[in-house]
Amino acid sequence: MHYRHTLLILTLALAVANQPATAQPNPWSASTPVLTLYADNLPNEQPLTPFLTYWQQQGFDTLSTQNVLKQPFRPYRPGSNLLKSQPGKLLVSRWLRFSLRQTGHLPLHLWQWVGPHDWVRLYAVQASAPPKLLAQTGNLFTPAQRPPGVPDSEALPVVIEPGVEQTYLLQQTDIMPTWWQPPRLYVTDAYWLAVARRHQAQRPIVIFFVGLMACLLFMSLFWAIQSLTHRDLIYGWYALYLVGLLVYFGQVLETRAPLDWWMPNQPLLRKMLVPLSVFWILFFYLLFLSALLDVPRLQPMLWRWYRFILGGVGFVGLVSLAWLSGWVQEESIFFHPAYSTLIFLLLAVGLLLTAISLRGAHPLRGYAFAGVLLLTAGAACAVVLNRYAVLPDTPSLGQIPSVYYGACTLLEVLCFSLALGQRSRLLEADNRRMQEDHAADLTRLLAQRTAEIEQQRDLLEAQRRQQREQEFRQELIATRVAALRAQMNPHFIFNCLNSIKAFIFDNDVDKADDYLTRFARLIRQVLENARSEHITLHTELDTLRLYLDMEAMRFKEKLAYSIQVSAELDTHFIEIPPMLVQPYVENAIWHGLMHKPEGGRVDIRIGHHQHKQLIICVTDNGVGRLRAAELNSKSANKHRSFGLKINADRIALLNEHTQSQMKVSIHDRTDATGRVCGTEVLLTLPM
Repeated sequence: MHYRHTLLILTLALAVANQPATAQPNPWSASTPVLTLYADNLPNEQPLTPFLTYWQQQGFDTLSTQNVLKQPFRPYRPGSNLLKSQPGKLLVSRWLRFSLRQTGHLPLHLWQWVGPHDWVRLYAVQASAPPKLLAQTGNLFTPAQRPPGVPDSEALPVVIEPGVEQTYLLQQTDIMPTWWQPPRLYVTDAYWLAVARRHQAQRPIVIFFVGLMACLLFMSLFWAIQSLTHRDLIYGWYALYLVGLLVYFGQVLETRAPLDWWMPNQPLLRKMLVPLSVFWILFFYLLFLSALLDVPRLQPMLWRWYRFILGGVGFVGLVSLAWLSGWVQEESIFFHPAYSTLIFLLLAVGLLLTAISLRGAHPLRGYAFAGVLLLTAGAACAVVLNRYAVLPDTPSLGQIPSVYYGACTLLEVLCFSLALGQRSRLLEADNRRMQEDHAADLTRLLAQRTAEIEQQRDLLEAQRRQQREQEFRQELIATRVAALRAQMNPHFIFNCLNSIKAFIFDNDVDKADDYLTRFARLIRQVLENARSEHITLHTELDTLRLYLDMEAMRFKEKLAYSIQVSAELDTHFIEIPPMLVQPYVENAIWHGLMHKPEGGRVDIRIGHHQHKQLIICVTDNGVGRLRAAELNSKSANKHRSFGLKINADRIALLNEHTQSQMKVSIHDRTDATGRVCGTEVLLTLPM
């Protein structure tokens, strides 16, 4: 039984091995029919819809073409929605597979229309090797990267070799896909005719968007000039907002009519200007609307939220611009799902803040409400049509979603222009009212100032008279002081001459000569000091020592003196009136010491008080004032009444002239038993 089974298996194996070889069909064409093109009956336009299978890839997950061929391709049926994508997937790649063959004997050159896509690549599938890239085109390829001789970015050349069945793989990749149409095959003349018809159909679209952009450009320049003329930032914010709309609609025009008319060598940067322009538009729109409705002044709490959103929009926009300048591949930050979510959140919060700001009481609230309503309606209409509308191959002007947004934008520009005009009229009325109030205030202030000026003039005149009287009084006092100082000099000279006379009567020639020499020096110092209102304390003390030395020579052994100066005082910098101390020293000698047979002593101590006052103390151990009065002498009475009275008058006039506080106090000194033992003069001067 076992041998029978073995023999049967060997017989079947030999039979299979001896079967004749048959042609192997193309493994990629088994699931869908192959499009056969007859060279002698070639149509001008051939749809590929019945011959397509597709697989759709979303997000950033990249697969090699070999792995793509292993994916579950599905036959395309009319009504299949190749735009359906998962939420947040901005990058969509569609892989289309189809097979072609032709019956002619020469290569067949055709054009394949692929539609307006960002990146399109055509591969030839090979059974034993990876698919081969044949051609590439698309809106985000530069003209140099496209095949030569291609009329636009929506077509690829296809060459079909005779007698060969070839399977193709067509990759269509889009950022934020909006609409899709199945590809077609055209002969060369028919495709050029189709291009001409498409351009003819796009002419109204081009005219509309060019007119819209011209209007936005004119209005942006107009409001920019108004901002520079009136120095009002609200006009600048609105001009910059219009510039963002201008860039946005420029890219919309390039998408609907790809002519490579601006930035042809930077197609991706041109594409990414759309999200950047959205940030730009939102930022300056919020700034303009907050300034129009005076939100910072009328709604300060809401203005804090405005600043928060403005900061967020500005930060994300700047970061996006920085990333855009350094990106090197398709996996850019702009394609990330979080990016679209962030844009949506910022737009939603900005719209919410706008709606809240419209609740405030402002005379331009109606204009702002109409403008916001028009802009929101246009944007919502464009979003809905982009999402759900199915457009033909060559849509007309009324079938373009962005046309409704553009029309609403024109109405919104008109509405906000009226609002800015009304704002200018309101500002002019406020300025006129403020000018009238200001003129009335100025008139009232002028009358008040005139009265004040007249009052000040009278006051100044009285002060001037008082000042002239004060100056006259000061000059009079100064003249009297100078006269008294001049009287002191003859008085002192008279006393010195009496002393010289006494030496001569005593026949003491040597002492008379010495005394006369000292007297000459003293007279010279006194005359020099008399020319100044103040002299240094050092000069005053030198004069005082010279005088005491002369008096000691005159009274021989009956006079002794001492001068003590505090070590904290710099006598070279302290100034006092000249001949101020000498009269008190002279009085102590003549009326205190000369009445004692044995003579006496004069001590001069100079110190200072903590309140910057100079203290000069002149003490003697004479008979005292009462005893001196009892021993009244005719010459002494005259001496006393003349010398001390002159010094007292000087001090009184100096206090009045210089507003100083010089004080003189004279009292008798007593011992422990209460007996008078001398006199003390305390002189207080300001330092």
